[in-house]
Amino acid sequence: MYHSKNPVDVPPVDVNPEGTARRKRVVRRLLLTSGTLMIAALVIAGISLAEPAFGLGAYISLYATPFPSPAYREYALPSKPVTPTPAPVGSPVPSSTATVTPAFTPSPTPEPTIEPTPTVSPIPIPTRTYGDRTCYLTFDDGPSKLTSQILDTLRDKGVRATFFVIGVNIDGRESVLRRARDEGHIIVNHSNTHNAEVIYASEENLLADIAACNARITEALGSPPPPIFRFPRGSSNVAARPYHDAVKAAGYAYFDWNVLNGDAEGTGKKTEEELLERLMSTQDAVSKKKEIIVLMHDTGSKINTANTLSRAIDFLMAQGYAFETLDKKLAGAVNAVTPPPTIPAFVTPPAVVGTEAPPVVFAP
Repeated sequence: MYHSKNPVDVPPVDVNPEGTARRKRVVRRLLLTSGTLMIAALVIAGISLAEPAFGLGAYISLYATPFPSPAYREYALPSKPVTPTPAPVGSPVPSSTATVTPAFTPSPTPEPTIEPTPTVSPIPIPTRTYGDRTCYLTFDDGPSKLTSQILDTLRDKGVRATFFVIGVNIDGRESVLRRARDEGHIIVNHSNTHNAEVIYASEENLLADIAACNARITEALGSPPPPIFRFPRGSSNVAARPYHDAVKAAGYAYFDWNVLNGDAEGTGKKTEEELLERLMSTQDAVSKKKEIIVLMHDTGSKINTANTLSRAIDFLMAQGYAFETLDKKLAGAVNAVTPPPTIPAFVTPPAVVGTEAPPVVFAP
């Protein structure tokens, strides 16, 4: 084959026309076969789309279904009721049975198990029987923020008590004193200031302090209290001994105690168990006496006394004691009781702060 050096001027010459014709026939067959296959595919796809139970239609129907899928339609509620089309008059009514799918009912969540709080009474209460015996339960230094709790326990136990109050603690707590009076308890004198260094500085200071406390009680209750007094730190305290006669001459009976729970002993705060143990041990020391006077304290720091009061009463009841207030004991008081004389007006002494010693137990 000759090729011109200038292909523009001389057109190419097919040197193998038979091969070229054969290649064209092959291409035409391929195109015809491809077109036939494409038409067949389109026909099959149309049939599948028309009947989704087969082939590609089933695949498209499965994955084109909006949520929820058929697996979850059992628990789905219909969006709106379907109204059936009424059949023509005279036509037979087809019999059909509607399938009602039960609504989903979740399993109930079990209630949590609450463990009961065990009631622990670490101090066993011995039971004794001694016949008729009397307990005079007394509370010193109130009223306080715990007085209402103490009164609640006394009410629940049906017990009456004697409250030796401090005059300066009455302000703002008059209502709780009236409640104590109305529930059968008695409110009596434990000094106006409880400042032993000032009160015991002279007879005049002591009597004036007693008179000031009486005035505060009278103002709160509307009537004077019974003529009963308890010396701060107890009457056997060395500083109080010179004034026994002056107090008796003023017309007051004074009472100490011979049983206590020890809530004012020492410098540390006693636990509830320690308070009960101290009460039991001091009661055991005078167990042969038919009368006991029990000392506890009614101040904001004596929360353990308030918390153990119910168990303390249970213990004393188990020993055969009935409870009374100290005014029932006035007829048998060791000192004569006469109407209180006129006492000089109270003059506020200079403030002296001292450290109060634990009370001395004294059996009247």
